[in-house]
Amino acid sequence: MANLKTAEVRFHTNDDDKDDDTKLSITIEKGHDQFAKIEGIEGHFPDHSENGPFGLEVQGVISKEQLQGATTTVKIIAVGNDTWKFNCFLELGYDDGSRQKWEWFGIKLNEHDGGTHLQM
Repeated sequence: MANLKTAEVRFHTNDDDKDDDTKLSITIEKGHDQFAKIEGIEGHFPDHSENGPFGLEVQGVISKEQLQGATTTVKIIAVGNDTWKFNCFLELGYDDGSRQKWEWFGIKLNEHDGGTHLQM
């Protein structure tokens, strides 16, 4: 049984940047169980730029089977107005050497959104 060892997320900013003072957080969860997270990512993500990878902190021993049907949540906390348009790329690594990858395209977040939940 393979267990989660690493979780990394990268972003491609499309045609609307993330402001430098907008904080970004990413979590991987299923129901009330949180499997990995990173919080407080700051910095300007210019239009048409690549950002990351950002390593998520794995929360304990999580099997590949537990991650079936999980969700990746991306949230921003903006200072004032900020709309960010981006693509998201997630890669999970397991202790048996296997890897899983997900890609989501055309995501838009702004200061009014609670975040977006991306099905894995």
